[in-house]
Amino acid sequence: MTTHSTLAHAFTSLLLLCTQPGCIAPDSDDDDSSSAGGATQQYESQSGTLSTLNSAGRSGSYYLPARASDQVVPLLLGFHATGSSGASFLSTFSAEALERGFAIIAPDSRISPAGDTTWEVGTEPGEITPDYTHSLAAIAEMQEQHGLLIDPQRVLTAGYSGGASSAPYLATNEELFTAFASLHGGVFPGGIGDHIVPGWFSTGEDDSLRSPEHVQGHLDSLVPLGFNELEL
Repeated sequence: MTTHSTLAHAFTSLLLLCTQPGCIAPDSDDDDSSSAGGATQQYESQSGTLSTLNSAGRSGSYYLPARASDQVVPLLLGFHATGSSGASFLSTFSAEALERGFAIIAPDSRISPAGDTTWEVGTEPGEITPDYTHSLAAIAEMQEQHGLLIDPQRVLTAGYSGGASSAPYLATNEELFTAFASLHGGVFPGGIGDHIVPGWFSTGEDDSLRSPEHVQGHLDSLVPLGFNELEL
């Protein structure tokens, strides 16, 4: 599958279409908003630059759909290719997000010792990298500063090329995520966690670096770890 068709397939399979009224956050017994005059607000769609910075001083980009203040929305956490940025990832999938009504958080990677803008992925069980913590901090920023309410049943990580391995790394180590998509990339099995979720891998016949056979090998490396809902 190509990058876009794989991502669309992942969204469809996860029922990531939240356009009907009813994606509402559960009521809280401690919610005194009604007595405090906290009526439901309508938020317009918004995109911008994250204020959260990583160790290299890089941040990332985000898109939040139009929604009610008490409405939960699906989330895509996206990891850009080597040499790229969160803004580039966001621009690639912003039309899809607008049409389907999901949020995108696309952090920027670190800068490697060699000077590359690329991701650091754990290769040992329980290993937490600075890119891992930066990604979670970016999500927290959207929740705390922009009132993002995440649909807990529809939270996808997706990475492209050099960012592809970050998607299963985060998705299998954090209970928040419900699936991952690795687009024209692979996986480092050593850093994979025990949170079993569905996964999608993509490549193309014209990808000379990641042939279908090569990517199939990465998919197969997850099967002994208990992952049985994987597609290429």
